[in-house]
Amino acid sequence: NSQSEVNQFNYSIVYTSPLRRALETTLHMFKNHPNKDKIKFIVLPMAAETMNSSSDIGSDVNELQ
Repeated sequence: NSQSEVNQFNYSIVYTSPLRRALETTLHMFKNHPNKDKIKFIVLPMAAETMNSSSDIGSDVNELQ
């Protein structure tokens, strides 16, 4: 699965969009990564797409966790 593939790489920084679906995907993909405590996660507002649906609303990452 995709999560096991992500776990094979040693990431130092991960950029993500502030949109809810992107944050949820990032949280899910890295929740069991062996080095997750060493990875710097950066929410990058300029990576957000144009709002097209209710799932495209920016969210507080701490609330999603």
